[in-house]
Amino acid sequence: MSVPSGSRPRRRAFGAALVVLVAWACVGRAAEPAHCTAIVLRGGAGAAEEALVAGIRDGVGHRGIALDVRAVPADETAARAAVTAALADRPCALVTVGPGPTRLAAGATKRIPIVATLVMVGSLPAQRPNLTGVSLDFPLAVQLGWLQRILPDRRIVGLLYDPAQNARTAAALTRLAVDRQLTVVERTVSEPVEIPAALEVIAQRAEVLFAIPDTLVLSRETAQALLVFSFQNRVPFVGLSDAWVKAGALYALERDYEDVGAQAAAMVTRVVGGEDPGAIPIEAPRRAVYVLNRRAAEQMKIHLDRSILERASHVYE
Repeated sequence: MSVPSGSRPRRRAFGAALVVLVAWACVGRAAEPAHCTAIVLRGGAGAAEEALVAGIRDGVGHRGIALDVRAVPADETAARAAVTAALADRPCALVTVGPGPTRLAAGATKRIPIVATLVMVGSLPAQRPNLTGVSLDFPLAVQLGWLQRILPDRRIVGLLYDPAQNARTAAALTRLAVDRQLTVVERTVSEPVEIPAALEVIAQRAEVLFAIPDTLVLSRETAQALLVFSFQNRVPFVGLSDAWVKAGALYALERDYEDVGAQAAAMVTRVVGGEDPGAIPIEAPRRAVYVLNRRAAEQMKIHLDRSILERASHVYE
């Protein structure tokens, strides 16, 4: 049977197009991470952890990465066993939620990529060749920016800290404050017993008491003294978390934990795709929200703009 004139070139053109489409599809698949399982090791079961895991699950679900969420017990021996069992299953990545699981995982493997979450940068190991993550820390510039939005008339910022932990942070805060036409009044302490006297000095000038992560200054043992000082002197205290605001701090920045999970998911995708986790910088949360204590504001005669109250993620009455 004879071939109609012109059909052979059309077949050749169709064949060439088919080859191109197949090659394109193969390239597209190669760019995606291979199907594998990432194990999430979580140390808590609160609302923050639930939202974070939901964000991770949404972020990796369409990238061929399965998620296996496991609890890490509070008991140290049981926690080590849980981490060892997770490593034995050879996940393509570990996502650690909280300082405990992060510390144990980082000490147990230098091979499997780790994406750490719900940790402060200062708690992470100095050498972390297989670790990246999303910290709890907001940049100081972000914190000062929110301070000026919420308390625009407070220009003198009190800062209490342990120099062994926070000398560099305090210096950085002071530099940033100058750029924003703020003044930092600081006192250093080396023992908890020094805190009351240091607060008395700060009270002479400070219009707001600013908190930075410091295990000596901010603890269960010192919380009452800080909050009583704040109320007695009508110097609003900027806390570190929702828990501090509930206890009496005027406000605190909080994280959008589902969005933090989405950030972590993006990092998991990158390391599973072949990027070196040690070369991926630790990220700060992308989105800040804040909680307020209206009763604290009223008792200290502090006026909060209506828009500030309306935009708060939660207001304690």
